[in-house]
Amino acid sequence: MNEELRKHLAVFDIGPAEIELLRETGKILLPFLDEVVSGFYDTVRATPELVAFFEDDAMMAHARAAQTKHWTRLLTADFSDEHLASTKRVGLAHCRIGLPYVQFLLHSAQVFSRIQAILFRESRDRLMAGEIEAVDEMLSLLSRVFQFDAELVTSAYFEAIQAERTRAFDMLSAGLQRFAERDFSQPIPSPEESGFPKEYDSLRQDYNAAAGQLCEVMAVIAGTVEDLTGFADEIARSTGDLAQRTESQAATLQETTAALQVITQGVRDTAEGTAQADRAVQAASEGARQGGAVVVEATQAMNAIEGSSGEIARKIRVIDDIAFQTNLLALNAGVEAARAGDAGRGFAVVASEVRALAVRSAEAAKEIGDLISASSAHIESGVSRVGQVGGALEKIVTDVGVVTGLVTDISASSQTQATTLAEINAAANQLDQVTQQNAAMAQETTAASEGVHRNSLRLGELVDSFRLSDVPPTRLTPKQSLDKGNAAKPARPAAAVTAAGAAAGAGAAGAAAPVFDAEGFQDF
Repeated sequence: MNEELRKHLAVFDIGPAEIELLRETGKILLPFLDEVVSGFYDTVRATPELVAFFEDDAMMAHARAAQTKHWTRLLTADFSDEHLASTKRVGLAHCRIGLPYVQFLLHSAQVFSRIQAILFRESRDRLMAGEIEAVDEMLSLLSRVFQFDAELVTSAYFEAIQAERTRAFDMLSAGLQRFAERDFSQPIPSPEESGFPKEYDSLRQDYNAAAGQLCEVMAVIAGTVEDLTGFADEIARSTGDLAQRTESQAATLQETTAALQVITQGVRDTAEGTAQADRAVQAASEGARQGGAVVVEATQAMNAIEGSSGEIARKIRVIDDIAFQTNLLALNAGVEAARAGDAGRGFAVVASEVRALAVRSAEAAKEIGDLISASSAHIESGVSRVGQVGGALEKIVTDVGVVTGLVTDISASSQTQATTLAEINAAANQLDQVTQQNAAMAQETTAASEGVHRNSLRLGELVDSFRLSDVPPTRLTPKQSLDKGNAAKPARPAAAVTAAGAAAGAGAAGAAAPVFDAEGFQDF
């Protein structure tokens, strides 16, 4: 007898004497065993939840034959290795088909009740003969034997459950270990392919769904990191170009500001010069007006001189007439003196001298008249020129007035331009400061974008360290991925298994033999 069975029998107080008594009891019950088994399977057929565990009548017939053999060994006290293996097969079968433990206890109690009733019925004569104690010992032993058998089946049942649980957890633990190693490329295949316990298939589906979701998320992250790296690279180049252009712009603006300062100073100087020119033109205009007045006075004086010259000419003509008459008188006196002879000789000398004076006076008067005529001609020409000068001065005064207005306008415009340029210069200085600040900020942005680029590269290296499924998942936003996962979870979808992943999963499953063989109930 197997040592394990011996220990179990000892626990239920079943020794050699009890085994002999069990064989005697079995001789009473074995003729009715088929009746008991038939009644048991009639109950099974009448219970839909129990019939569902059998695929067809052939499976039920096979299970009935195996059950009959098992109870036959039990009633004949055949506690061999085969009996121990049979109890384990029964427990494993119950575990595999998912028979609730309470159903096993219930129907075991029903079978024991039938056997107990048969024993009472067949022991009626002995009871009538007063052998109540002997019948009671058989009933007590039969109860302990059925409890012993149920304990073996139950142990096998729970051992199978624990084995399935351990196997499931081992496979999940191996998967989680792959997760810890950043490997999401090996989902757990179906129970048919990997031997994963069907009782815990929901955990496998949850694991595969989580792996699929993580693959999709990591793929989205990888794509995002790739885009982010490209964006960061582009931003780095753009900010670098911006920094260079900003520096160039700052230098150009600084030069422009310096040029504006020079122009502003020049316009300021021009405004001051224009103001001085305006004052000079005002003074020239005033001088021209005064010169015009002087010309008018000179013209009046020339006209007065011309009038005086006319008077002098008339006086000269009078003198010329007097000289002519004096000459005639002297001539007459000489004629008279010649008539007088020697008495008139002295008078003739005087007359000759008087005539000579008269001639000289006439010549002098003629010369003075010529001079006065020439002077009059010059005075007339001078009056004409002075008139022309007066007209020119009047035109100059008019033009100077126009120029004065223009210079005044230019002076005012120059002042406005100087003020405007001063404001432009101040704005340019402020713009230069802002541009310098922008240049510094552009350099800081360039450094920051380079830091982002480096970090994106590091993030990309971290993402690349994850092993994902060979089937590229659809890129989803985080919300889409979450919605898809929530929608898929109730239906427990099987995750897509790649050839490499299936082979790896099957290899991992192959490390331990399946709990059940392909025959299903053949060992029941």
